[in-house]
Amino acid sequence: MTAAAVGLDLSLTSTGVAHLHDDDAERCTARIRVTATAPMGVRLRNIVTAADEFAGLTAAEMVVIEDLPTHARAAGLTGQLHGAVKMWMADRALPPPVTVPPATLKVFATGRGNADKTAMVVAARDRLGYLGTADDEADALWLLEIGLHLLTHPARVALPATHLRALAKLAGA
Repeated sequence: MTAAAVGLDLSLTSTGVAHLHDDDAERCTARIRVTATAPMGVRLRNIVTAADEFAGLTAAEMVVIEDLPTHARAAGLTGQLHGAVKMWMADRALPPPVTVPPATLKVFATGRGNADKTAMVVAARDRLGYLGTADDEADALWLLEIGLHLLTHPARVALPATHLRALAKLAGA
């Protein structure tokens, strides 16, 4: 079965992954953690491999990732992981991932572009039924939800127009 969408909140310390279970009724999340002392190439490969094993990236119609942060050091290091994911997908002739700017993700989840991590988790708990407390998993769930909306997948959650305006920024995705 083809996965509708996969949400990835990429991080070198704790990557959040979300997808729908095979019956399309349940959202599944995971956190991928790798050893910080491992060589960078090994860390990158382990994150991408674990995300594929958990969520089936190769079977997804759409992969949605949060865009790079704006602060230089984190963007440079996390950018390596973004590049690894994009190269991995290209090597398998998959469409490139949809990238979502952080403020757009926050508007989609909370209606506000400056929402903090706690607000993102609370919104995931209130609207998506998330039972955890990890902000990376909550972000991945919201990225999955964007993918489902873009694909007009029937499992998507109803959101107010103030939240859905974020999708207009992703036109052409």
